[in-house]
Amino acid sequence: MVIGVETPTGPALVGVVLKGGNSRELTKGFRDIRHVPDRIVYQSFAARPVQRCALSRADGGWVHGRDHDAEFASLASKSVLVVGCGALGAPLARLLVQAGVGRLVLVDPDDLATHNTSRHVLGNHFVGRNKAASLATTLRRDFPHVREVV
Repeated sequence: MVIGVETPTGPALVGVVLKGGNSRELTKGFRDIRHVPDRIVYQSFAARPVQRCALSRADGGWVHGRDHDAEFASLASKSVLVVGCGALGAPLARLLVQAGVGRLVLVDPDDLATHNTSRHVLGNHFVGRNKAASLATTLRRDFPHVREVV
């Protein structure tokens, strides 16, 4: 469970793990879990300690300026078309996402070849696959705050 509260310097977030009784404990005296009264389920949580867990924000506002970058919202609403996802276009697309651009459209009909890997941001794992599609997959994985990469 994530609990948040707004403060003058931005949101404060706390993560906790709540564990209730397992189905074997809860169904003692009942035919199955669907017949266990809510109060018994709630009591099973009350009988156990709350565990704190670490949180790490990955949303765009935090990643780009820790909620204090006034330009972030404007840049996050922008779209950029990148034609060519080779040795120049691929790192350019990555830099645009790192800068905070919210939407990228990547166009490149070529597949990544082995001889491309020495100068390309994509590695050997993507050889034989379309450069634009592979780069889009990589950028979405590496930067989950980006609005859209197609």
